[in-house]
Amino acid sequence: AAVHFDMFTWHKDEKVEIATLQFKSILFSVPQLSVRLEEASDAHRKMIEFYTQYWLSNRSILLDGRFSPMKPLSNYLEIRASLEDKLVTVVYNDIICHLDSDFTTVDVVNGKMSEDLILSIPAKNTVSKIKILDCMGQDVPIDITDKSFQIIKLSVPANDMIQLSIS
Repeated sequence: AAVHFDMFTWHKDEKVEIATLQFKSILFSVPQLSVRLEEASDAHRKMIEFYTQYWLSNRSILLDGRFSPMKPLSNYLEIRASLEDKLVTVVYNDIICHLDSDFTTVDVVNGKMSEDLILSIPAKNTVSKIKILDCMGQDVPIDITDKSFQIIKLSVPANDMIQLSIS
């Protein structure tokens, strides 16, 4: 049986960045949304479309991949799922997100309200592409010219996503 979560919703006047907290909480299960789309704001509909498409594109990883809840004694500061060469991780607290060298594609969701995400890349790897998407799937400008870092601190608003290509 597919892992599932109770149906979720939010107040119609909630900021889209806050409403998105519901999606990051169920990303590793089967989403069951209880929102009347015809009554949802444009921003909420864009967010629903983005995260629904993201989930559909990555469901094999999210449901059937290697599930790794990190630091259970600290209330799961990070949860990961991986399959083959892709890693999807949601960071729920202010920690350093250590990325393994086994992955060429990594998606990191900022599942917390603070904007700083710190990523640690293995020394033998190089980041060839960095992309930040807001909670509605729109590109957020980023200016990083030197991608040969091992540790980087990025300003990523709550529920936005970093997509990395690593070689």
